[in-house]
Amino acid sequence: DAVVGAVRPSAAAAARRAEVFAFVANVLTKLCRTSKVFAFGSVPLKCYLPDGDVDVTAIFPEERAPDGWAQRLMQAVERARLQHPQRSALEVGEVTLINAEVKLVKLEVGGLVVDVSVNSAGGLCAMLFLDAVDGFIGQNSLFKRSILLVKSWCFYESRVLGAHHALLSTYAVETLVLFVFNHFGARLERPMDVLHALLGYFGSFDWETHGISLAGPVALGGGGVGVGPAGAGGGQAQPRQLGPPGRVDGAEPLEGLADFLHGAVVKFAVLPGLPGAGEGDQACGERSAGGAGRGRKVFQCKQVNIVDPLLPSNNLGRSVSKGNMHRIRRAFAAGHKWLSHFLRGGPSVDVEMEMQHFFASTLRRCDAFPSQARDLERVSLAGVDENSCAAPAFVEARASSFIAHHSEPEGVMAAGDGGSARGMP
Repeated sequence: DAVVGAVRPSAAAAARRAEVFAFVANVLTKLCRTSKVFAFGSVPLKCYLPDGDVDVTAIFPEERAPDGWAQRLMQAVERARLQHPQRSALEVGEVTLINAEVKLVKLEVGGLVVDVSVNSAGGLCAMLFLDAVDGFIGQNSLFKRSILLVKSWCFYESRVLGAHHALLSTYAVETLVLFVFNHFGARLERPMDVLHALLGYFGSFDWETHGISLAGPVALGGGGVGVGPAGAGGGQAQPRQLGPPGRVDGAEPLEGLADFLHGAVVKFAVLPGLPGAGEGDQACGERSAGGAGRGRKVFQCKQVNIVDPLLPSNNLGRSVSKGNMHRIRRAFAAGHKWLSHFLRGGPSVDVEMEMQHFFASTLRRCDAFPSQARDLERVSLAGVDENSCAAPAFVEARASSFIAHHSEPEGVMAAGDGGSARGMP
């Protein structure tokens, strides 16, 4: 809890990100007046690290964004740069176009990195889904506090977090945390228990023969890894198929969570009719040949296979390379061994000192962010503010409205805010 207290968002950090979001949202809505702008990901969930960026998406009522939106945004940001001199709170830095699987405009505003995409419906759905899970689990936002602790260890200590470096994506890590709650939740009382259980289970997980879903491990069938759908491209190998979920040894599930997850997955599923379904960062399922992205979506097996709870055709582990798959497993195994040593070491083990070593890089990094760091000696479970991990109500209201509109067959989104974007509270 001391480590969680050190990295959890402070009021100053939240206000800074709200100001940056409002700036970017105003640029977007003035540029694309038919869009609505949302923050998604770790910022509205209040689960971001001190180094965390801001994910922003513009949702268009049409299925596709206007041609050239990224170039127009970059030009608009360059003009805005002239209005905010150097060393101002909203100084605009480097602007880069990322022509990846999901086109992004990456910019730096006020010292924060902002990733701008369009029609990332999957990101909005995932955000609402995770927030709903945290509400069900409760216990002073145990789920979100656990995400913060696990992300801190994965990013600062083991260096296994970062999809752009062929490592795990944030949503993949969050899904692994949720898997742990789904199967071992009855014995989880604090974030450290969650980290220990996650490292133990996945430190020995056989990624070569199995993938993972919320329901359990899934066996990978025969065929070539990462190939296209059967029959596509003339004589390709059959794609590897996922088997039914298997048994989880030693499971102690949290009462009612499995039933809740079943309902939540149905409620927040990334529907094919949503604009951007399968195109956003957290909903990028590959599609079979069928024309204009309307073909049958196929789960593409990679080195690490993690089934997206909201879009089963989406592999959340697709970013991980073969070498990094082995590195991640070794890091988890070593972390579990070390953590087990001082959690079960008895009176001869100086737990406080061991904890400082285990999270040495995290605590050093927090010292570089005094507005986000906390006095570790004063942090306790009772001192963790539950509201600091709560998603702003307006995000749920606006995103839920968006999802409700597009869940109807002929539903379309209303026009944007006419250039007056509202910032995050």
